[in-house]
Amino acid sequence: MRIIAVDPAVIPLGTRVKVTLADGSSFVATASDTGGDIKGRRIDVLVANKAEARRLGRQKAEVEVIK
Repeated sequence: MRIIAVDPAVIPLGTRVKVTLADGSSFVATASDTGGDIKGRRIDVLVANKAEARRLGRQKAEVEVIK
């Protein structure tokens, strides 16, 4: 399971979501953090290193609340 940063006014902390990326891949994540620049309908996905962050990049994604 992955961790995402969210705006808690949009997605409450502790919420489980399914994130579907632009390429069609998806993963389940928990909203466990807030970021200083995460406002409104933005999320930030926690990744292991800079290479993974560069590969993922900035993109549109669909977020579906699971629980």
